Amino acid sequence: NFICPELDSTFSFLVKEGKLAIRRRKYGEETLMATIEDGFITNGFPINIFFYRDAAGKVEGFKLSSGRVKGLNFIRRND
Repeated sequence: NFICPELDSTFSFLVKEGKLAIRRRKYGEETLMATIEDGFITNGFPINIFFYRDAAGKVEGFKLSSGRVKGLNFIRRND
């Protein structure tokens, strides 16, 4: 799970039929399309997601951009 402290919103990711998908409470699941390394976009309302990693290569979080929203930060929640 990834949380955006600014919005108190949580997103999670899963692999569905061999493809990365995002799960959002209000919108359900949606398959993502790869755009660049660690970068993805949704099929519906355009949401751009770019994962960032620590020095060991582990995903720490991602930046979300959509419309006028640019670089909204989500961090990995370890529960």
